Amino acid sequence: MIYYSTYPTNSYVHMQCNDLHQLILVQVQLLAESPELKSVIISSHGMLPILEILETCQQKDVILRLLKIVNLVWIHERGSG
Repeated sequence: MIYYSTYPTNSYVHMQCNDLHQLILVQVQLLAESPELKSVIISSHGMLPILEILETCQQKDVILRLLKIVNLVWIHERGSG
């Protein structure tokens, strides 16, 4: 299970591109398989690293995958509220 709160927020911005791609793919897969993790992301401020990467990232494929994660979490939160 991935918990964003265990890492300093800005460490994601400086990750190697391949590592970041792999992390994003794993995150999307985990969210698809375990919808309850969406609440964990929200409650542990897990959206902050994603938003920081989106601010600085110039790679369209990374941006697209991160926005997919944001949409998955957002749809879940909107549906449960």
